[in-house]
Amino acid sequence: MKNIAIKRVVSAAIVGMMMTAPATVTPFVNTCMTVSAEKMLYTSPQNTRDVGWYNNYHHEIWQADTPNSSSMTLHDNDGGFSTTWKCGPNNSKGNFLARRGLFYDLNNPKTWKDYEGFTCDFDCSWSAGDSGNSRICIYGWSQNPLVEYYIIEDWKNWNPGMDPSANYKGSVTIDGSVYKVYTSDRYSYTIEGNKNFTQYISVRQNTRTSGTISISEHFKAWESMGMKMGNFYEVAFNVEGWESDGQADVKCTIKEGKTTPTPIPDPQPDANGDFFTGTFESGYDNWEGRGNASVALDNKNYYGGSQSLFVSGRTSEWNGASIPLSTSTFVPGKTYSFSTGVLQNSGASTEMKLTMQYKDSSGTTKYAQVASATAASGVWTKLENTEYTIPSGASDLVLYVEAPDSLTDFYIDNAAGSKSGKASSVRTGGGTVYSSNPNPNPNPNTDIYPKNIKAENNSRDHQLKFTWDKVSGADKYGIAVYVAGRWRIQEGSLTSNSYTTPRGLVPGKSYKVAIAAKVNGVWYTDSAIKHAVTVTVR
Repeated sequence: MKNIAIKRVVSAAIVGMMMTAPATVTPFVNTCMTVSAEKMLYTSPQNTRDVGWYNNYHHEIWQADTPNSSSMTLHDNDGGFSTTWKCGPNNSKGNFLARRGLFYDLNNPKTWKDYEGFTCDFDCSWSAGDSGNSRICIYGWSQNPLVEYYIIEDWKNWNPGMDPSANYKGSVTIDGSVYKVYTSDRYSYTIEGNKNFTQYISVRQNTRTSGTISISEHFKAWESMGMKMGNFYEVAFNVEGWESDGQADVKCTIKEGKTTPTPIPDPQPDANGDFFTGTFESGYDNWEGRGNASVALDNKNYYGGSQSLFVSGRTSEWNGASIPLSTSTFVPGKTYSFSTGVLQNSGASTEMKLTMQYKDSSGTTKYAQVASATAASGVWTKLENTEYTIPSGASDLVLYVEAPDSLTDFYIDNAAGSKSGKASSVRTGGGTVYSSNPNPNPNPNTDIYPKNIKAENNSRDHQLKFTWDKVSGADKYGIAVYVAGRWRIQEGSLTSNSYTTPRGLVPGKSYKVAIAAKVNGVWYTDSAIKHAVTVTVR
């Protein structure tokens, strides 16, 4: 998470030196333990950390850079805990974590495979304020290579996959949901001291607060993507907050060893017969840029509602807009309906396609046409196949929209994956087309953006400080970084004309950065993207 990794890992390193338990620990969960009074832990500006063992589980509570106090109460009847943290009020810029799980210590000769599997049964009731960010996740470290890992089940405002240094590796379906997988190279304090390390990150797309986490399935998926897991250090259920305040009550049991997975029933469509819809009224609805294409929300051209998804920056015909699909929802060998409305303004008719990318049973990547239509310029056109069968044995499904004979920008709206036979309400020729300017811009006759953008490198902490000229009438500024085909907002409520990134960016890595101004209630994002700058960390 933002900033927290830099300081919290100091605690992990100290744990390795201070623990009185044997060097090789074999933790276990005793379901017949004697119940006693729950143990309560506190942190404050004077006492920032508490760590140890309780009822066969290892725990830690930690805070930094906050004048407030936080607490953690350890459950007796499971490996769970309750916690309250305050790192957002009183103009605090603090970090917080509370975690509990199984601990194996430094230089453990075993890897995760030697333990024959890890699972976590959890039920977490939690809430967090609007400031900062927070998440609930599985967390831990491994050595050789040195890796800090996250399996994020639910989050507020931001997650590590949105960091500008995150590299998208692909998606995997585990426990009934697609998880997007990222790596992020870091340099800061670790369980081995101050050095380079890599973060492995799985972010659940269908977020949840209870269920079973098949932890080892993530390890297996990561290694299939070339993300090696080495000597196993720990696995824990973790609650984190950065510049936020909140509370959580976690019921949790982490199990080591072979388990029999609980069968997951086939999901059912909603009352309208849909498994997913993309109306883009409140966000991207899990769609993202494919290849070099980028996506943005547009309020001038749309089929229904008031917004669509605008796809631009295509440098190859297969570039476009894509959405990962879970094989738990879209089961290989079964039949479904896929559809979307599409609009292009190239000045000539061109073919538009819905395509399914997948891996077959041998692991070979394949591409199959789902639907195709000739789209006239300036006309919303329906792409639809009401009887498309997912290939048997398919995995890693990605549905995408492309223009195979053109590099034109285009828009999509009212996209859907539905039960077999359901027809879309999209009608070719319907919708709204803004004819005077095909590009999304709330004020097409203006070009308002911060000028004279400068980036100052801090080579010691590997961070950047941006400054720019103030924009007349602007009351706020926002920072976005172009990552994995999408502009990702890093800060959206700056009131000054400067911004300093988190520490630990990767030396030598370049970032494309856009700085937008908000004037009279309007964000001038198009102007910001048009005048984006590229900077390199030193």
